[in-house]
This record gives sequence, C-alpha cells and structure tokens, in this order.
Amino acid sequence: EKMELLISNVLKYSSANSETIEKEDVNLQTLVKELKKTMYIPKHIKINILNQLPIIHGDKTKYLQLFQNLLSNAIKFCDKDKGIIEIDVTEKNNIYVFSIKDNGIGIEKQYHEKIFKIFHTLQDNINSTGIGLSIVKKIIDFYDGKIWIESEVNKGTTFFFSLK
Repeated sequence: EKMELLISNVLKYSSANSETIEKEDVNLQTLVKELKKTMYIPKHIKINILNQLPIIHGDKTKYLQLFQNLLSNAIKFCDKDKGIIEIDVTEKNNIYVFSIKDNGIGIEKQYHEKIFKIFHTLQDNINSTGIGLSIVKKIIDFYDGKIWIESEVNKGTTFFFSLK
C-alpha cells in the first residue's frame, strides 16, 4: 500500500507543472466544499472557511491537488482532542493570499524550508510519502505564487500562499 501510494504521488508530482489545455474559472469556495464532502475528516476535526473564497482562473485539478494536500496534512498531523482547521483569504493588488491554519503538532523552524522538498517527511507515518507539500510548492510555482509557513510546536501551523 505504501509503494502504491508513493508511485501514485510521484505521478501526481511529475504532472504538477505541466501546461494544461483547458483553463477555466474555478470557484474555490465550491471546490473546498466538495473536498470536505469527499475527504476523510475525523469527527473531532472541524474545517471552517472564514471568508468567501474567490473564483480564480486556472486548472481545477491543480487547485484541487493544492487544497487537498494542505488539508490532508492538517488532518494527518492533528494531535488535539478538538482539531480546528481554518481556511481564509485576503485580496490586495490583484493578489490573493490564502491561509490554512491548524492547531496540530506544529513544525520546528529548522524544517520550514525542507518540508517542501520531495521525499522529505518529518515523521515516519504510513500515510506520508514526503510528496504532498512538494506538489503544493510545484503548483504554486507554476502559477508564479509564493508559499510560506508560520508554526509553533504543539500549537499548530499556518500555511500561507499567494496566487494572482
């Protein structure tokens, strides 16, 4: 199962920066709501969308991978009895800045850059291949965006990313 997951994720990673033929307007609010219905979310974790997510031009599959990977990481590394994940967005000068904040285990400062490298994982977890965040980074780079994190060990992590 681990090998199948690894192969599947490598294929997703290798196609993350490929040009798409069909670009479309993607309603991210609808996309995230659909993800919440299809992803496994344990009962003790709540995902809240704080502000209306925008409609953005691009490849729906890439945006789906982006949000799915960030949300699944937040779920996977939640160690609290009541897990809270908050999705937010602000817009300034035609640039959207998104945030996905959790109250999970957090990430030590020394790993903030390393986590985006392929095959880099901080915990030995059967469901973690070290590819998810590298896919996220590759997609954001594809759209000329930026990604960064703020985190405190045992208090949680916020992933920020910008898209035009």
